[in-house]
Amino acid sequence: NNLQEFFQQAMDVNTPDNLQFKNYLTPSDIQSKYGQPSTVTNSWKSYLKKNHLRTLVYDNGIQLTVTGKVKYID
Repeated sequence: NNLQEFFQQAMDVNTPDNLQFKNYLTPSDIQSKYGQPSTVTNSWKSYLKKNHLRTLVYDNGIQLTVTGKVKYID
C-alpha cells in the first residue's frame, strides 16, 4: 500500500535511531515513488485548459490546484 509506505518513510526520517533519519525526500523523489507520472498530470492539465481552467501541478506529482470560473467546472 503506497499510503502505508509513504507514512512509514515519513516516520523513518523523523526517528533518531533509524538509518533513514533526516534522509528527506525531495519533491521529485516523492513524485517518482508516490506521485503520478508527468504524462498523467500533463494530460489533466491539457484537458482542464480546454475547459477554461488553470492548473498548477505541484512538483511532487500528488497535488493539482485547479482555478477558474464555476460555470466551467460543471
